[in-house]
Amino acid sequence: MGAVRGPDRQEKWRTRNRPANKPAIDNTNPGGDAVSVLVTAGARTGIEIRGLSISGNDNATEVTSAGAFQVEGLIGENRIAGSGAEGIDLNPGSSGAFVVSLSSNVFSTTSATGNAIDLTAVAAAGDVEVAIDANTDVTSSAGDAIHLDNSSGGGTLFVTSFAGNTVHGNTAGAGIFMNAVTFDGDPADADFTGDQVA
Repeated sequence: MGAVRGPDRQEKWRTRNRPANKPAIDNTNPGGDAVSVLVTAGARTGIEIRGLSISGNDNATEVTSAGAFQVEGLIGENRIAGSGAEGIDLNPGSSGAFVVSLSSNVFSTTSATGNAIDLTAVAAAGDVEVAIDANTDVTSSAGDAIHLDNSSGGGTLFVTSFAGNTVHGNTAGAGIFMNAVTFDGDPADADFTGDQVA
């Protein structure tokens, strides 16, 4: 039998990657995150948290930086099944670059009791770049669906892409909250020409 090609191959991929078929990470320990990336002892680039069903007693997924260490990664194609705090918690706290893409994550409509997607920069943080695209049913039962706050950040928070997201009506707080952010598709281009955000 030959290799599977075309639509048949695509359907097999979809079947393997439906939410019910995703490998599960569930941390029920008090205060426990399901997936935690602490960037406190060296740069971490090429991070991928992808294709999982994730549930944590505290945060489902957390990425935190400190010192001068760089962060670059992707959180995509996951099911955020539940969390006692944030669904995806991003904490830029280093003077190094913090570049993260959140793409095609699906949220349980009762998933987060804190903010479903939370990015809060602190004074020690340098520039932050985040792309948030095609996330579905972003929901919080007590907080905001998408919460981006750079009011205390030391650098600029760039939103480089923001397209195709859906916020569920069960969200208790704001659907989308943004404070002190800059929309710029290419932060390296200082004059903004041609830098349209998707």
